[in-house]
Amino acid sequence: MISPGPVVERAVAPGATGGRARLLYLTGRGRRSVVVDYHRLGESLTVHLPEFNDAVRYVNGSPVIVELEEPAGDPRSTRLRGRAEVVPAEAVPPAAAASLEQWPTGVGSRYLQIIPQQRDRAV
Repeated sequence: MISPGPVVERAVAPGATGGRARLLYLTGRGRRSVVVDYHRLGESLTVHLPEFNDAVRYVNGSPVIVELEEPAGDPRSTRLRGRAEVVPAEAVPPAAAASLEQWPTGVGSRYLQIIPQQRDRAV
């Protein structure tokens, strides 16, 4: 197994509005992850996944971990622990939806809101 490098647990940077992250979740077959784009909305993160993605079936109402990428040259990652909830598309502001990955017409998708449950101080 390849180590992702040192992990520093801290809250999402106040000025950050989006970026790329790895969403980690549990299934009946163990721990899985998927790379996602995220948008910060207040205290929570929003991601957009196609319905065919395995995560859509497992994360609603469940605990998840989001590993946020750091700027180039920083070997650390930021880890946020929270709970994922499916939210209707109408609840996602247009600017947030536009900043997330979009899927072709006919491909069903879901917006997920990651609600932080643990606040870690910046290190």
